[in-house]
Amino acid sequence: MRVIGIDIHPGKKSMIYDGKEFSEKGFNQLKDYLAAIREKNERTLICCDAPLTGQRAEEKMSEFKYETFKYKIKNNKRYTTPSNSLTKRDIEYFFTNGSEYNVREIPGINVGNYSNLSHWTVTKALFGLPIMGTYCQKELPFKNIHSNSEIIERQNLYITEVHPALAIWIWSKRKKIPKKSKIYGYKKGKEGLKKIKELLLDIDVIKAQDMFSKISNDDQLDAYISWKLGDLWINEDLKMKVDTVGTSASGTFLLPYPGKIQKSFEEFINSRITIHEV
Repeated sequence: MRVIGIDIHPGKKSMIYDGKEFSEKGFNQLKDYLAAIREKNERTLICCDAPLTGQRAEEKMSEFKYETFKYKIKNNKRYTTPSNSLTKRDIEYFFTNGSEYNVREIPGINVGNYSNLSHWTVTKALFGLPIMGTYCQKELPFKNIHSNSEIIERQNLYITEVHPALAIWIWSKRKKIPKKSKIYGYKKGKEGLKKIKELLLDIDVIKAQDMFSKISNDDQLDAYISWKLGDLWINEDLKMKVDTVGTSASGTFLLPYPGKIQKSFEEFINSRITIHEV
């Protein structure tokens, strides 16, 4: 399967890495690029650095099962949390509120309210994502997947959400780098970018290769890491395990070392769940 990493930008050209080369494309160019992929209909996974899921559907179904968790809400009950998922998803609450994976104070890593991130307007125009209610188009050009078990023979075109800066931070935890280290501010200068590249090589996340060595800005790094996450996921690299964290209801990020993070996420969600009579 072909994997393509895209660092989406609303106000400038988006960056693409397809495992062979980088390219920059404005909105119309990117639209044509994706149209060509759809026309060929070859097996493709887009790893997109932008929000792809919206608010939870809380009352639409007579029985709603919150993914892998152990509670069901019948038609006279509803699932609620303090989260207002119209503005901030549960996956974003998890990485900014209280868990050991809280990145709120780490410079250079932004896991904010998805409603504040203007690049989701680009994904809405190009992919129809995020779906924001019953009136949104459901026949999408790329299937938004939250598990690689959703990849099937009769479907060729897929998309999943990634967060490159968050993935870099999780990889870097192996080196026990302080949370407030300036190394994570790679978007602000060449020195930070250089240190991040050295770190990724040092912890053996990236093998030394021509395209990685040619990365000269943060957009290229984000596109490359987006691609790398998808490549490791699809090829099921057991040494460098990558999988989704979250659920289709909460939003997901494709991240390294997912087992421990997913367990922490489930505990976090359990602590926020209330089920009550309507």
